Amino acid sequence: MVAKSWADSEPYDFIVNARWNFWRVQVKSAQGIGEDGSYNFRAHDHAQRSYRAEDIDTPVAYAKPEKAWYVLPVRTVEGFNWMGTGKQVPHRAIAPVRNDKR
Repeated sequence: MVAKSWADSEPYDFIVNARWNFWRVQVKSAQGIGEDGSYNFRAHDHAQRSYRAEDIDTPVAYAKPEKAWYVLPVRTVEGFNWMGTGKQVPHRAIAPVRNDKR
């Protein structure tokens, strides 16, 4: 089951239920590609605060031009205001989902 939160009142976009587990999911997207071939995604809320485990369980990023999904543990974005796919930020670089499901 997937449920969408009402308006923008919560720090997450969706709640995903799989059996007895619930995950608070924040979805981000990148429409364009950077000069170096990378994608950058915001990792903060409307007030410019980086996401924390108290707020969400997993950020999910979507690179629209590549149709690639990135599913991450929240600890990879805690303390940062953005995340990227490029090598320019190896401590924050992310890779696409490996099972090739789109």
